[in-house]
Amino acid sequence: MRRVSTLLILLALLALLATCDALVVADGGGLSGLSGLGGIMGSSNILNLTATTTGAQTVTLYELNAREDMVIDWGDGASETIAAETSSNIDHAYSGAGTYDIRITNPQSITEIDLRDSKLGGLDTRQLAGNAITYFYITAITDSTIDSSDMASWTPTYWRLAGMPAGTYSIDSSDMSGWTPTNWWLYSMPSADSSYTFASDTMRNWTSATSILCNDLGLLQATVDAILYDIYAGFASRTASNGTINVGGSNAAPSGTYQAASACPVTDGTDGKEVAHELVNDGCGVSANHWATVTITN
Repeated sequence: MRRVSTLLILLALLALLATCDALVVADGGGLSGLSGLGGIMGSSNILNLTATTTGAQTVTLYELNAREDMVIDWGDGASETIAAETSSNIDHAYSGAGTYDIRITNPQSITEIDLRDSKLGGLDTRQLAGNAITYFYITAITDSTIDSSDMASWTPTYWRLAGMPAGTYSIDSSDMSGWTPTNWWLYSMPSADSSYTFASDTMRNWTSATSILCNDLGLLQATVDAILYDIYAGFASRTASNGTINVGGSNAAPSGTYQAASACPVTDGTDGKEVAHELVNDGCGVSANHWATVTITN
């Protein structure tokens, strides 16, 4: 009886292995058939993108810098190795029309990423969570999922998310409270399947910033007022000089009239347009480093 039981166990194990082999082969070498295990492994070990071409076209990764060597599988049978700490355009020529799955190894070592070729798509920032990103420039690429909660470990001096087509976007400035960016741009973004939240105590810490753009997001007046005051709250400690703030476009106009503050000091109850005026003209005399321009909706 014991021999029979042992034989049955061995047969069960063999059947399980055969099933696993079938699943692996069916997924082209991956493990996604095993109750989602492949998806977990893929997200941590591979950065997935897509390239869609309408003919023989070249696709460009404008920046993809990492601490370790990476291998890019372009999805058309070609691959190449990118040496660590290589900061330059990476081009690949596709021979014909199609949608190609790009797979990039060692995504956890990426520190700089610049994707602005509209033929690219499929970025999911969950695959970059935990990275030490110092440069992030994303525009025009399709079918992406970008969430600031994936960015808590990042320390970018340059961060730009702008001019994106339909996708899923969730950006909350409170996820960026520890950052010290010089350039922070979030503008001209879709509203469907998206949220843009601005905490009341984040931008005041960005005292080295020379450019803060959050225009054309359809923000309400109260949000625009809060952004202006948050920046002003760090005005006295600002180390950069000049620079540009833009909270205009499709955003609501700030409250009040564009004029010097009616009372000093400026508080969170000061009209938004007066705060904007103070950031440029500093009638209350709190900072030696004024902003050059503040663009608002009239």
